[in-house]
This record gives sequence, structure tokens and C-alpha cells, in this order.
Amino acid sequence: MTARELLEDAARQWVIVEAKREKLFLESISGEVPADLIEKCRAHKQELLRLLRWEAQADEALLESTRTVAKLLGEYQGCSLDDHSAWDAFDQVIDRAYLNEDLGALKQALDSREQYAKEMSILHRKVG
Repeated sequence: MTARELLEDAARQWVIVEAKREKLFLESISGEVPADLIEKCRAHKQELLRLLRWEAQADEALLESTRTVAKLLGEYQGCSLDDHSAWDAFDQVIDRAYLNEDLGALKQALDSREQYAKEMSILHRKVG
């Protein structure tokens, strides 16, 4: 079982797994944490810590980029990217980089998405 599969299993059991420094913390939102899940997490502790650190770093990059895009597009009411296939392509590249745990590719994809949003906001400003 991979660390990602273990986190997915925990989520299915309504258990939140968090890393704080070099420790794992498991919290059930529906009762007790199942004993077998605790044992699996102990057995995969280092892998889980590494993955949770990666996710925290990647999530911060995603959040920062999303704020940038929202700021760019928020200035222009009606400027939507919902019908742009290019936007979907950016999302696919971002998802792939995230799942492959490739920070360089993730940041590059986020930068490209931000640039596209900037170009769309400029175009909308000229047309609108």
C-alpha cells in the first residue's frame, strides 16, 4: 500500500491524518480511529510524513496561484474561463504534476495558468 492509498483509505474511514514535525496525528471525525489504520500508519510513517509535507508545499503553491488568478479575473466582472479548453488543459497538467509530486512542473504549470489568466483579463478589458 502506498502512502497516497493509505491517506485515501483513512479518508474513507473519516480519519484525518496530519503531520506535525516528525509525528503523525490521526483524528476520527466519526468516533475512534480503527486500530488497523493506526498500525498501517505506523508501518508507513516515513512515507506518510514525506507525502504530507509534499502536499502542504504543493497546496501552498496552488493557493497562492489561485489567489493571483482570482485577483486578475476578479477585476473584470463577466470574465469567465469556464468555456476555455485551454483552461482545462492547464488543470490537467497541474493535476498530473501534483500526483507525480513534481514541484518544478507544478510551479511551471501554475505560472503558465497565471499568464493565461492575465492574457484573458487583458483581452476582456479590450473587448469589454
